[in-house]
Amino acid sequence: MARGDPVYGRVEVTWPNDPRSQALGPAQNWLYMVCYLAAVEARSNVLPGYMTLTTLGKRAGMKRSTVESTIAKCCAVPGNSPILFVNDQGLVCVPGAGAKNEKLDWKGDRMGPIWGKSGADTPPVEAPRPSVLPTPRPNNGAKPDKPAVARRVKAKKLRPKKGPTGPHAEIIDHFCTLWEKRYGSKYAFSGGKEGTIFSRLLKSYSLEQLRGLVTAYLELDEEFVNKAGHTVGVFQVKLPALIAQGHDRDVLFKSFTEPGEDEKGG
Repeated sequence: MARGDPVYGRVEVTWPNDPRSQALGPAQNWLYMVCYLAAVEARSNVLPGYMTLTTLGKRAGMKRSTVESTIAKCCAVPGNSPILFVNDQGLVCVPGAGAKNEKLDWKGDRMGPIWGKSGADTPPVEAPRPSVLPTPRPNNGAKPDKPAVARRVKAKKLRPKKGPTGPHAEIIDHFCTLWEKRYGSKYAFSGGKEGTIFSRLLKSYSLEQLRGLVTAYLELDEEFVNKAGHTVGVFQVKLPALIAQGHDRDVLFKSFTEPGEDEKGG
């Protein structure tokens, strides 16, 4: 295929009879086709970062908020096999798009990504490499080394290392603390990808505003957010809606605070 030639995506003629298609409305089926063709265009089941919800909305003739809610409905199709979802990096995923276009060059697994607990692609676990022991050198009749003489070494006072400080460290600590209160375990924070998201947001919002937005986000009880596991990537997706609701201020995390003394006594 020459460069510049049109690319065609294969569509199953039986798709309208598929239970997943019948469970969705016209808007969800149309958005799925737009995202599916975008995956064929990108030769990847995970759409690149420039294909944002706003970009997909322009292609589908929908508002960004409508795209967000529509993807949430596509994520809840029967059989726990969503045809669309947003991973923990905030990227739209179209599972199985590559398998339907086996004649095209493809990036990554043609069936993936896999819908995991956090809505992310589940990577394989790499087996540990065996340790290599150094080969002992032959003595060749040389005299054995003299035993080492013990020397008194003045112990140095080790100063405790200070952790990172500043707005970036504070908002990450705020997010991880509230996430742990909600789920009962520590959040597996990705310093590179998720740290970059907070760095970028701090350029547009104050620390106080982000604290309020994070608090409101971790109090959300929406099916789409719950399935994604309240990750930082989905927080970025939900940010415009949270701002529109006036949550860009610091509020108390009332849902997960300990009961007061009067409540304990009762």
